[in-house]
Amino acid sequence: MNEETKAKNIKYMNTWIKENYMCVGGSYPKAFAQKFKDACKQSGVSQSEVFRNAMQETINKVK
Repeated sequence: MNEETKAKNIKYMNTWIKENYMCVGGSYPKAFAQKFKDACKQSGVSQSEVFRNAMQETINKVK
């Protein structure tokens, strides 16, 4: 794959992500966020997975 093709693929992927995804976040005290990060690592789960599960649980509660 040449550089021009790679650049086109990256541009397409970035456009697709921008159209289909939304960033959700928050700010927390550093010590608290670090404890969460460490707990996720020790549990073998990604932070994103924890957020996704909590979001889905909240959605399910209101259905």
